[in-house]
Amino acid sequence: MDPFTGYGAAGGSIYDQAYNGFWAKSETAIKDNLSRRDLASRSRMLEITSPVASALIGRLNDGVIGSGLHYQPLPESEYFQHYGELTKLLKKRLLMASKTHVLDSRGLWTFQELQDAAFYNMILSGDVFLIRHMRRNNVSGWRLREEFCCQTPEFMKRSNYNSSVAITKSGHYVVDGVELSKRTLSPIAYWFTDNPFEGEKKFYRIPAIGPDGLPIVLHAKLVRRADQYRGIPLLAPVIEAIWGSYAYTKAELQAAIIEACMVFAVTTEAYNKTLNPLEGVSQIALDQPIVPEKSDDFGLDPFGIKNSYLAGSINAVNYISPGKSVHLAPGEDIKSIDTRRPNSGFGSFIDEIVMLCGAALGIPKQILTQSFDSTYSSAKAATVQFNHTCDKFRRPFIEGIIKPLFEVFARETLDLLGVESTAKTNSEAASLLAIESVWRSGEPPMVLDPTKELDYYLRALEAGLISRNEVAQRLFGHDAVEQATAGDSEKTKDEV
Repeated sequence: MDPFTGYGAAGGSIYDQAYNGFWAKSETAIKDNLSRRDLASRSRMLEITSPVASALIGRLNDGVIGSGLHYQPLPESEYFQHYGELTKLLKKRLLMASKTHVLDSRGLWTFQELQDAAFYNMILSGDVFLIRHMRRNNVSGWRLREEFCCQTPEFMKRSNYNSSVAITKSGHYVVDGVELSKRTLSPIAYWFTDNPFEGEKKFYRIPAIGPDGLPIVLHAKLVRRADQYRGIPLLAPVIEAIWGSYAYTKAELQAAIIEACMVFAVTTEAYNKTLNPLEGVSQIALDQPIVPEKSDDFGLDPFGIKNSYLAGSINAVNYISPGKSVHLAPGEDIKSIDTRRPNSGFGSFIDEIVMLCGAALGIPKQILTQSFDSTYSSAKAATVQFNHTCDKFRRPFIEGIIKPLFEVFARETLDLLGVESTAKTNSEAASLLAIESVWRSGEPPMVLDPTKELDYYLRALEAGLISRNEVAQRLFGHDAVEQATAGDSEKTKDEV
C-alpha cells in the first residue's frame, strides 16, 4: 500500500511529524476489548467519587428511563380479534405484577425499579444481564446480574488465537464468558460465577434460549464494532479527563484548606503537664517524647493511644486542621507558604472539562449541570439535542431488554387466558405483541416555556403538520384526552 495516498497521506501517515510518538495499535474487537474489565472498574469508582461522572450517568439515566418505561399498545392490530381488550388486560396484569414485585425474582424491586437498575448498570459498566427464573404463580421472575459475574471459566483450554478466547470440550468458542455457536458465532450460552473476585470460583452455564423457545438470559450492552460480544462502559472515552479533573479538584481543595488554616507556633520554658499550648513548657518536657513508654501516665497519654491504630495514623499523617498549634523547640522557626489558592482559573477549567465530557457523550452542558442561565434558544437546542441522545440509548435498551421480557410475560398470559389470534401458536402471538408494543417514559417532556411551546404546537396542528396525539405526547407525555362538548356532538363525522 502506498503510504502517501488516501488516508496514508492524511491521518494514517506514519511519516507525519505531527504524529511523532503516536504509536497507535488496534486489532480485532476481541483483542481491543481486553481492558474492558479495567474500564468498568474505573467507571464504577469514578461514579462513586467524581461529581462529573455521577452527573453524566445520572442525567442520561433520568432522561432515558425516568420513573420507568410504560407499555402502550398500538391503536389496533390485524393479528388479534379483540386486540383492545387483550392489551387492556395485559397492561392491567403487568401493572399488578410490577406492584407486587413479581417480575423481580428476589421480590425486591418493582418493574420500574428493575428497569432503572438495569439501564444504570448497562451504561456504567457496559453490560448488564437479566436471568429468568420460574416462580410458583407461573410468572417468570428476573434476576439482575452485573457484568463482572459473567466470566470465562479458568479451567477452559485457551485458544492459540488469543488468551481471552477459550474452547469448550464440544469445540465452542467462549469470549469473555459468552459461548458462541460453531456455525454462526452467535451467543448460545453464558458462563456465570457467584464469587467473581476471590476464593474458589464455581461456574455454571446458562443457555441463552430455554426449551420453551423463550429467552433465559437477556444481555444488554454498549457495542460499536462487529464481533464485539461484551460492552464498553459509557465513560470509557472520558475516563482520563474525569480522573484528571477529580485529582485536580482534590488538590485545589486541600490547598485551599491549608491556606485557610490558622497555624501558630508556641515556644516556652515552663513545664506544663496538661500540654496547654498557651502555657509555658520547660526544656525538660520538650526533650521528652510526647507519648512516654508508660502508657498509664494519664498526664501525657490520657486516652492510652500509644500502641493503638489511631496513634499510628496520627504519626503517619501530618494533617493540618484549622486552629492547630505546632510545638517548636527554642531556635526553630516556621515559614508560611503562599499557595495562591483558591485558584482563580479553577472554575473555568472545570467548566471546560464538563463541556468536553458532555460533548463526547451527547449531553449538553446545560442539561449536565442543570443550569439554564443562557438564552431560551440555546436552552431549547440543548433539550432537543439531549432528547436525541436519550432516544439513541432508549431504543437498544427496549429492543434488547424490555421487549424480550414482555414477550415472556405475554406468552405466559396468553397460555392462561387462551386468547384467539391469527398466529399459529401462543409463542408466535406473544412475539407479535412484543414487536407491536410501544414503550414510553413516564416522565413528562421538559418544557422550558409552556406559552411558547403551546403556541408553536398549536400552529403546527392548525397547519396539519402534526396530530393531536403527537402534540399531547410532546407537551405532556401522554395521548390527547378526548373532551366531548355539546358543540362537538352536533358535528358530523367528516367534520370531526
